[in-house]
Amino acid sequence: MIKKMNQKELAKKHIDELAENLEEFGCFVDNFSEKQYNFEYDIHFADNKFKLLVYFGKKGIKTVLQGKTSTPEFQTLYELVQEQPALFKDKILDHEPEEYIGSDETGKGDLFGPLVIAAVYVNGETKPKLLDLGVRDSKDLTDEIIWDIAIKISQIHGIEFEVMSVEPVEYNRVYTEEKNINKMLDKYHSAVVEKLIEKTNCKLVITDKFNKKEKELDASGRNKDVEFISMPKAEKFLGVAAASILARAKMIQWFKKNKLGTKPLPLGSSTDTEEFIKNNKELLGKIDLNNYAKLHFKTWKKLNVNTKS
Repeated sequence: MIKKMNQKELAKKHIDELAENLEEFGCFVDNFSEKQYNFEYDIHFADNKFKLLVYFGKKGIKTVLQGKTSTPEFQTLYELVQEQPALFKDKILDHEPEEYIGSDETGKGDLFGPLVIAAVYVNGETKPKLLDLGVRDSKDLTDEIIWDIAIKISQIHGIEFEVMSVEPVEYNRVYTEEKNINKMLDKYHSAVVEKLIEKTNCKLVITDKFNKKEKELDASGRNKDVEFISMPKAEKFLGVAAASILARAKMIQWFKKNKLGTKPLPLGSSTDTEEFIKNNKELLGKIDLNNYAKLHFKTWKKLNVNTKS
């Protein structure tokens, strides 16, 4: 007989699942605690701090997001945490399709470096080869393994893929116009996916879902006969996992080439990154940050760093 979970257990399961989704999105989650009537933790996203609370009681489970509501980051997180898992069911696949394009991105939560988007076409011929290489979600792999697998993916006979690196100077220009990272992700995912559709005539695209709104991947309107599926934890599909590896490898390459003098630039936007900035203000003042960093992050203003060249 299956034991039915009580409200407190359901709330704990729910807040843990949300933490996984938030971390996949690029947030940093910490300070988890259990109160008398709720579970809660802090969310660090694009140098903003928010608090997520999941209450349990006789009336059921209630999810509350606290923080500066006027910020676009709050709206993005609100859409993410308010969506119940059941709403995904109509778009969840429980099997690996025979043929499809998988896309993924990296860098949206990093203060330094580019935004990188990749897409990979997989079919019956390339799938076994990707499996033999040990392809899986890049978050489960070290940088050395990612680099090695990425090279081997590019050498597979008949493999089709696209990688786009949006350099900081271009990222900053577009963000100044759009003021919305989700619109930018739609735009760049569309660009790499459409190139692969033209090459392969593939009719199915799978990409990771990061907010309540579906990615608008058919920007040109030319692919009305293509099915676009956006779903959580899409890295379980081989094509999306391969795309995550190619994107991450491109990011690793950028950080190897771009340093602050001899000092490696930090990944992420956590307190470690803030410490790096505090300790290197003089050096940072001698370079054009527009070429190295995403300037809309409030960290720069918070730490009183001049981002004007």
